Amino acid sequence: LTGNPAPEVFHTNEGHAGFLGIERIQEAMSDPNNALTWEEALAAGRASTVFTTHTPVPAGIDRFETVQIRHFFEAGLAP
Repeated sequence: LTGNPAPEVFHTNEGHAGFLGIERIQEAMSDPNNALTWEEALAAGRASTVFTTHTPVPAGIDRFETVQIRHFFEAGLAP
């Protein structure tokens, strides 16, 4: 959409950035031209993600209630 090449490696750090991984897995499993299985999508996401922690103290880390996480997994992403 921007005219730039799609990223090949994604950098995430802490809390809410973890949802990027969930979205990338969902997209890989839903690709109409090359849909991956859960295991394949998970492996592809892990192979192309770099995670760092910039603020390794409790105040710098997002926390999510179980109900918030369950909402996303009950939407059909989990195997």
